[in-house]
Amino acid sequence: GSGTNAAVVKRAVDEGVIYFAPWAASAVLQQIAGKSPRLFTTVPDYHTTTHLGLNWLLAQNPGFKKVGWVYMEGPFGDLIGRGVKSAMAARNMPLAAEASYKPGDIDFSSQVAKMRAAGVDLIVMATVTRETVGMMAEIRKIGWNNVRVLTGNPGRTGIVAKLGQGVIDGLYGVGPWKILDPNAGSAADKAWADAYKKRFNLEPDENAYLAYAYTDWFVRGLQAAGRNLTTDSAVRALQSTTSNHPVFIAPAGFKNNHIDPEVTTVDQFRNGRWEAVSPVLR
Repeated sequence: GSGTNAAVVKRAVDEGVIYFAPWAASAVLQQIAGKSPRLFTTVPDYHTTTHLGLNWLLAQNPGFKKVGWVYMEGPFGDLIGRGVKSAMAARNMPLAAEASYKPGDIDFSSQVAKMRAAGVDLIVMATVTRETVGMMAEIRKIGWNNVRVLTGNPGRTGIVAKLGQGVIDGLYGVGPWKILDPNAGSAADKAWADAYKKRFNLEPDENAYLAYAYTDWFVRGLQAAGRNLTTDSAVRALQSTTSNHPVFIAPAGFKNNHIDPEVTTVDQFRNGRWEAVSPVLR
């Protein structure tokens, strides 16, 4: 997560260590690390993907006249908020209501009540796992069935799908990578998923696919650097190495040591799983 990585990334890169593919808010880590060439961030920026997703959703739904914004206080909410506010500004739309919550909160009744009082058509949320399910559960509890909800990347996950069954139907999520269904993919995808399940007795989720994809990307970068490996030679090789793993929406490389291009889709939870409802957004 962002907090754990933020606590150590500067010390690591200052000690000459390559820091590759942290699961965290990339913009925060790049700032803390002083844009060190030894830090490689692979999570598309929250503000970029949120802007793309919200802008597309508003364009597709002209009936969304009033938008509300619910966010976690702190850097995470600030980053998602940058994307929300830039998308709203691009469409000359003011936010109809805003409400915050603190990390660790489990009661979202006041935030949902504020959104309902404002009569919003769409709620955009900066939420992670527990908050995404909790917010949707509160919306369902009060019978507010005609509002639509969009969560950012950290709320559009496989674990939210599992924990939120029965309350997150219809939820939109910004998805910068695929949540793969092995049964709908290639024979190679299915074979990999079967091997993973046999070894770990678990169905692979997007974290399993991403961990494998990032590790493969890193190893191929080291191979490209050659046998006389140094930190500098590894950095140079990684900067020019790409990945086309099927978990990625598009083939990816690095620009200024950050994943490029930053692309996303808007997904919706329906039929018991996340399904892409938008084209690839750039």
